[in-house]
Amino acid sequence: MPRKYQRRSNRASWTEENLRIAVERVKNNSLNANQASKMYNIRCRTLNRCLASKIMTKRTLGKHPLLGYENEIRLVTHIKRLQQFEFAPTASHVRSIAYNFEIAIGKENI
Repeated sequence: MPRKYQRRSNRASWTEENLRIAVERVKNNSLNANQASKMYNIRCRTLNRCLASKIMTKRTLGKHPLLGYENEIRLVTHIKRLQQFEFAPTASHVRSIAYNFEIAIGKENI
């Protein structure tokens, strides 16, 4: 197993600050979307999506959590708290906890 992880792709390597600056420059008509995407190393699709939706946050790559980010964090925190009290839940316990949590927040049968 490698000792140091080296990322192989450059997907989403831009910062939110670069995105904000690029969007401002496109809105001020000092650059078009293609020029801004090349200058700030942001995909043109990403830049156009942010221009249309006005959402300037960086999303995660891959699938999004089914329960939502906040609820997923609450669930993970609960499981970690159980581990602190020396109760190591098995995979079936975790599934049961997740199912009960899902029912409690009103998202059944995800």
